[in-house]
Amino acid sequence: MGTAMGVVFLTITLAFVWVAKLASDMLAEFSPDDEIKNGNLAVALRRAGFYLGIAVGMFGAVSGPSQGFAVDTANLIVDGLIITALLFVARAINDFIVLGNVSNTKAIRNGNTAVGFVEFGGYLATGIVAMAAFAGEGSLLSAVIFFVAGQVVFLVVTRLYDIFASGEILEEIEFGNNSAGLVVGGLMIATSVALFGAIAGDGGNLLSDLFSFAVYATVAVVALMIVSVVADHLLLPSVKAEAEIQERNMAVSVVLVAVNIGVALMINAAIV
Repeated sequence: MGTAMGVVFLTITLAFVWVAKLASDMLAEFSPDDEIKNGNLAVALRRAGFYLGIAVGMFGAVSGPSQGFAVDTANLIVDGLIITALLFVARAINDFIVLGNVSNTKAIRNGNTAVGFVEFGGYLATGIVAMAAFAGEGSLLSAVIFFVAGQVVFLVVTRLYDIFASGEILEEIEFGNNSAGLVVGGLMIATSVALFGAIAGDGGNLLSDLFSFAVYATVAVVALMIVSVVADHLLLPSVKAEAEIQERNMAVSVVLVAVNIGVALMINAAIV
């Protein structure tokens, strides 16, 4: 990519981030800028994840094969509109389904950093899925379908992890447990990393690609769930991770997030 083309694409990406900021602020029912100025970390996490999710998704749109400056620019604008819209869809999914018992906007305004961690993870994970979907040579329809498939997997992983944790993790997040929020947000990122190769690999047949994705996603999710349990016993032998998370031990959560993302990278490399 030439310097001039790079500058144009960077300008377009920044324009989408700015427009998304304005739209997001309008939906927030409060002033995010003021909250960030006052040190509200939860609001900062939401905004940072949203910005990063758009940028990561746009990277996928830019990194595809070039068809010439004019066509590439037009495609980037179209892809950018879709990616930005999908991030807002992901926001609604986070608010009403992933944390259905929590009013995300109210919780974040009140400084619930645990919810902020989940939203950050959800936005970044969505951006990674969008990057994979838009980086290939498939159609816009296939990209949107794989985005939806990725969101379904995120929901399944979140619910499964809550079940493994005796159904208390999501409740802990509601009550502001940052350790629980970090683990769930990190698990969503790890899931997107594990799924990246399956989404980015375009076989040219949508039904075949979806079947391959379903098989791959099942293996990846099972592997991540097993690791979440095994890591507790092998990598943190002197602690009970579930209990430590409930005790708000952020140190344990940091280790678990790193392990999950590391394993997701290995899953991606081994299976794809």
